[in-house]
Amino acid sequence: TEKRLVESRIYRDRKMIRMVFRNYCENDLHFKDGLPLTTKKQDGSHGFGCESIRHIVKKYQGDMVINAQDNIFEMKIMIPIPEDYRTG
Repeated sequence: TEKRLVESRIYRDRKMIRMVFRNYCENDLHFKDGLPLTTKKQDGSHGFGCESIRHIVKKYQGDMVINAQDNIFEMKIMIPIPEDYRTG
């Protein structure tokens, strides 16, 4: 339990929304096309999936980066704020 870590930060940075998600992960992750391959035994029976999240981020002209280092899985997302919603 002392290794547990779940962190999420969402904030505005000028004309962008930035999101950072971190989670403790004991598995050695392997990546394909910038996305981690699943470590689950049943491939389709878990979570939303990084590929689905990447699809949504691209739909809104954003960018997503995923990495894993020192047992920490990290996903960073940046999405531009539409001109209509900017205040200042």
